Amino acid sequence: DHPNLPTIFALGRRLDSYYIVMEMLHGIRLDERIDSSYDLGRSIPLTDAVEWLIAVTDALNAVHQCGLAHRDIKAANILLCERRGPVLIDLGLGVPETALDRETLGGGSPLYQAPETIEGFPERGHGFLADLYSLGVTAFELLTGDLPFFDNDLAALEELHRSAPIPSVRALRPDAPQELAALLKEMLAKDPAKRPSSAQEVLWRLRAMAKQL
Repeated sequence: DHPNLPTIFALGRRLDSYYIVMEMLHGIRLDERIDSSYDLGRSIPLTDAVEWLIAVTDALNAVHQCGLAHRDIKAANILLCERRGPVLIDLGLGVPETALDRETLGGGSPLYQAPETIEGFPERGHGFLADLYSLGVTAFELLTGDLPFFDNDLAALEELHRSAPIPSVRALRPDAPQELAALLKEMLAKDPAKRPSSAQEVLWRLRAMAKQL
């Protein structure tokens, strides 16, 4: 039970079909909120952006603490609810870290996909690092209105994830603190070993920045 994750009311089985009953959430998807703001030439306020990232990272940390990799972190899977704030949704691709292999790592969204999931699959137990990369892409999009890597051709997009230089957040969002820009650069590192060690580390660093804003 986590305030920024959907609540599961029941697990059941009927007529040889398993099912999950979950709460009805009302809100707007983060990607829709980003598009509506930046289309009007309005950036998301920095304090709001950091607060939303804290809530989502807190939820992702809870997922990781359960031994799961989410595998589909993206703006469209974050719901902004009026009373609850951001809620991380769609755990349909989530798998236990111990079950990560070539079969399970093929999911996710290409615009947010970590390089190691394109080239093959990460070392078992390190799927959370791919989630941190996807969260970094989401954070970049939230702060700037643009994705760090984009191409309509899938092969070209995958090559950008694998080898293109990481764009500067501050070049598009000058009011972003240097500490935040540095954190995103680490999260978008091509080498998963150079990313933050956990979602919890990202959470602590974001909370420290929030106090300074």
